[in-house]
Amino acid sequence: MAVAKEKISAVIITYNEMGYIEQCMRSVSFADEIVVVDSYSNDGTYEFLLQHPNIKVLQHPFENFTLQKSFALEQATHDWVLFLDADEVVPEALRKEIMATVNDSTDYAAYWVYRTFMFLNKKLRFSGWQTDKNYRLFRKSKARFSDKKIVHETLEVNGYSGILKEKLIHYSYKNYDGYKGKMLRYGRLRAIEEFEKGKKWSVFPQYLRPLWKYANHYLVRLGFLDGKKGMIISYLNALGVYERYRELKRLQTNQEPIHSNYRFLIYISYSYGFPIGKPLYEEILNLGYEVKWFLESKEAERNNPFPTATLNSVHEVLDYNPHIVLTATNQVPDFFPGLKVQIFHGFNAEKRSFRKGHFRLRGFFDLYCTQGPSTTAIFVEKSKRHRHFEVIETGWSKIDPLFPLPDKNREHRNTVLLSSTFTEKLSLAYEDSVFNEIQRLSKKGKFKFLNVLHPKMPNHIKEKWKSLEGRHFKFYNTTDLIPLFHEADILLSDTSSVIQEFLLQQKPVVTFRHHIPKSFLINVENASEIEKALEHALTYPSEKLTLIKKYTEQIHPYFDGKSSGRVIDATIEFLHRDKSYLKRKPWNLVRKWGIRNKLKHYTLKTFGKPLTLGAKSGER
Repeated sequence: MAVAKEKISAVIITYNEMGYIEQCMRSVSFADEIVVVDSYSNDGTYEFLLQHPNIKVLQHPFENFTLQKSFALEQATHDWVLFLDADEVVPEALRKEIMATVNDSTDYAAYWVYRTFMFLNKKLRFSGWQTDKNYRLFRKSKARFSDKKIVHETLEVNGYSGILKEKLIHYSYKNYDGYKGKMLRYGRLRAIEEFEKGKKWSVFPQYLRPLWKYANHYLVRLGFLDGKKGMIISYLNALGVYERYRELKRLQTNQEPIHSNYRFLIYISYSYGFPIGKPLYEEILNLGYEVKWFLESKEAERNNPFPTATLNSVHEVLDYNPHIVLTATNQVPDFFPGLKVQIFHGFNAEKRSFRKGHFRLRGFFDLYCTQGPSTTAIFVEKSKRHRHFEVIETGWSKIDPLFPLPDKNREHRNTVLLSSTFTEKLSLAYEDSVFNEIQRLSKKGKFKFLNVLHPKMPNHIKEKWKSLEGRHFKFYNTTDLIPLFHEADILLSDTSSVIQEFLLQQKPVVTFRHHIPKSFLINVENASEIEKALEHALTYPSEKLTLIKKYTEQIHPYFDGKSSGRVIDATIEFLHRDKSYLKRKPWNLVRKWGIRNKLKHYTLKTFGKPLTLGAKSGER
């Protein structure tokens, strides 16, 4: 009589795993059941999984690894479970060994599996990973995830354990920032574990343990034989240890549990806010914190690329109870909980007077994260005078994807990005003479035009310019301007804040009737002058490039693409800082009524002082 074949459930937890999940799924296709528990991915992972009817997909909020894996394990139907991370792949030799093992009437309840660590798709042979193994194959009836740890969760096995000969392939190191974020997140979670067990911080482990970690991986465990890869991995592992003790010190100093999962809210009014918030959103998730969006307008809702991460009502925001509200608009509901942070929806385009423009205070914000020295100095002066907010210079998140700048062959320059402000009296898009000249130039074929208009521009204006589409004119309906910045050689604009963004690439700009013409711009007053101005700009005149360099160092001297990280670090640090010295924000009754009326939420609740966590004084 034939013995019935043992059935296997493959179980995986996911969050934003596009690029790896497909090969993982293919490698476990031999399993009788595939169960995936997704933590509300926003990169297409969930949608990809839904396309495969043989995969059982569930979404479940992530609290920590132990709880998430325990929930996933409960969903498995069969006793034998192959539990993988989404960046792991089962090679053919291991597949055969797994099938043979589970059908061999084994007495073992679980099996350790060694892993081959992949660094940017290349094998890492040493650096401490040569002995890396984990429980991956086990009987559900004989094992459970221990609740004693919230990171590097432990499988408790009731029975004997064996070791499989073949190895898993582990694609853990996708890029530097991703692995760094993982190590920092693990370090903070380990600190919480140790704090709750009563472990105390002291100065010597803070510095000696990271040094030993680096020496152990790089020297003792032969990381130097992996070359530069070994040095990077050893450093990042040591950085995680340093973060653990840094966080433990902060926990001990505060004398209260610090939030391992800060709750952020990104507040925007229109769809042009998404490119500002997206780098912050990704950085927050990379650090292991929680983040949601709130959209003020119907236009933003229609164009929302993050629907599953969006709170759809004021009541949902109040229930979410954010610690930090990052705002890319001029005002924010004062009745929302959390630290109110202005991250700006543009550079100072100088469209309005000083009193009504970029530096206008509206009395809603606790912290201004400024873009560069030219704005920082003015807001600092205002902070000293009004004393109800603080200022920290961080750079602007929207610019992060601009860097590093791509190499581009500049021998044949002819690509012009054409962009305009939506303010009618300042906009070239409303000028018939400009439209007719661009139409003529695009037919002439000397220039290649890329056209994008502000999302608030009336549809009839958009359709008018879209009608120029042809071989030498391309119209784009997008708020993601970075790819267009990279492709274009020069910019043609008016009095738009897109000018400052484009200038950070050290490329010339031609303006049409700029409100306040600047020496680093090539400004024209008549449409008939545009052609010659474009030709001059495409020569990259050295005197203009020198002036552009001086100007950009004042507006945004950060060219590392890491402003989002600085914003997050600054806001968390400020959240825990004693802010009792700050005055209450102004009553601001007219504006407060206006925002209540806009959101149809009428309440007397208001937060006049900034939220403070873990300090001895200040509003909580």
